[in-house]
Amino acid sequence: VVLTRSQVVFPVMRETIELPAKVAGEVRAYMERTSARMVGVVAGVPSKRGGPSERFRVGTLCHVLEEAPVPDARPAAGEPGEKVRLTLRGAARFHVLRYSQEKPFGIAEVEYFDEQEERGAGQDVEVRALMVSIQQKLMSYMQGASSQDKGRGGARARASGRVLQLTPREVIALVGSQVPQVTLEERQRLLEEPSTKVRLELALELLQREAEAQRMLSMINSEMQKSRESDMRRLLTQRQIQEIQQELARLRRARAAREAGGEDKEESPMDAPEEDEDEVARLSESLAKARLPEDASKIAKR
Repeated sequence: VVLTRSQVVFPVMRETIELPAKVAGEVRAYMERTSARMVGVVAGVPSKRGGPSERFRVGTLCHVLEEAPVPDARPAAGEPGEKVRLTLRGAARFHVLRYSQEKPFGIAEVEYFDEQEERGAGQDVEVRALMVSIQQKLMSYMQGASSQDKGRGGARARASGRVLQLTPREVIALVGSQVPQVTLEERQRLLEEPSTKVRLELALELLQREAEAQRMLSMINSEMQKSRESDMRRLLTQRQIQEIQQELARLRRARAAREAGGEDKEESPMDAPEEDEDEVARLSESLAKARLPEDASKIAKR
């Protein structure tokens, strides 16, 4: 049995965990020596004071699919530098009865959960009703997540189409491993609970909470977008008003200059009014093209 940091592995799910290279080597040697083909994974709660992690009593038996070194691993304080990443696929849940060894890895006597209960639960009317509700919530959640995460949107959209084909066991594992806001304790409760019906009820509750969080996030993003658009319109309007006011000031200065030097000019007295009318017409045309809001237009026309 190996201990993970704040990570729960569910049956049927493919997950990766990281172990110190030395521990991984000793686990490999033990499995070769005893012909063991699978490894148990139990989540641990990190100690607040840096002491040893507390182990949960329920874990998952897993197939080891791949082992590879972790490049550029940065160890936590007190841990060796080299690490190994194990790719696992969960197979069955177990309850630890007692440990005969805890370090560097655990050796334990365990009791497996009754898989017959899971298979039979699919025929229960209440379980089937829960499955329909959860499938609908899951599809909605995955479609919403796809629209927010452009990089993985296509994969999530395809996965949402397969939700209707999932078994209760697979639905519970999907909620427990893929919904980001689920806490470690909630994931562990999904794993530990013996009753499939109770596990589905918890999964539905977690999905409803996540859906509400998504709705709130969408609403906040929409309001922020509206606020940004309003700010941009306001800045554009202010710039247009400044440009028009500058043009008005230039016209006033030009008129004052003509009036001050009018006695020395030989041009016809009718020229200045005509020039003023041309400038006013041009400015009126600029105002019309700017399509300023009503309040801004009143300010510009003063």
